[in-house]
Amino acid sequence: MSRPRSSRRQVLGPPGFEGNSTQEIDYSSRSVLVVDDEPDLREALADLLVDQGFMVMTAASGRDALELLAACRPAVVVLDVMMPIMNGIELLEIMKKEPALSCIPVLLVTASHNIGQGDVPLFHKPVDVDRLISAIRACIEPRRQLSQAG
Repeated sequence: MSRPRSSRRQVLGPPGFEGNSTQEIDYSSRSVLVVDDEPDLREALADLLVDQGFMVMTAASGRDALELLAACRPAVVVLDVMMPIMNGIELLEIMKKEPALSCIPVLLVTASHNIGQGDVPLFHKPVDVDRLISAIRACIEPRRQLSQAG
């Protein structure tokens, strides 16, 4: 799937999905927000997740992600730690303080080995994509079961 490289925010979906506006999407329990300032990594991960059947939104900074989070609630956020403008830790702290966002699972991704894990799963770059996809599914599956039970 070809995307313009200049876009800071993007919405992608499985085959047949046509659109990049947050207003056009049914944010299902399989939606993932990928936040990374490195376009190649962000796009590669988004493509991989779309191929796995996920609806994917992307953002190039914590600030862009916060704007997306004001309009929609993904099932999971995959968040790079080191970014300009607003880094991943700053965004995570905002999400923890906001009741509507604090329930969204976050998976941190970093190139640094000097970051403590805390209570959020941490993946080091280069990311083991099988492990990351398993973690995303582990975050999503309990939420899907709850929504189907209700």
